[in-house]
Amino acid sequence: MADAAAIDSKYETPWMEAADCVVCHRTIDPVSGLFQDFYNDEGHFGPRRDGWFKDMFVPGLEGEDLPKEEKWRSLQWLARRTTKDPRFAIAMTEHVWY
Repeated sequence: MADAAAIDSKYETPWMEAADCVVCHRTIDPVSGLFQDFYNDEGHFGPRRDGWFKDMFVPGLEGEDLPKEEKWRSLQWLARRTTKDPRFAIAMTEHVWY
């Protein structure tokens, strides 16, 4: 990774603009957005007052945005996609057996 201070001074939103940052944030931020309504350590569920951050990638998975009608069940939406992905079975098998 390049010098973080230099990146911060060059870009207004480095996590969405700087190649060194985008490489991870493009994958991680959409998944974190699926958890946005679980807003505290006690696991309370409720919509964020201001919605998802405007300066982050929208909620989704691997380039597929979360459909608006699925927002209230975003984790179920994530689970359906995860379990259909053949990499999931491989990862779980390796996790358990190796």
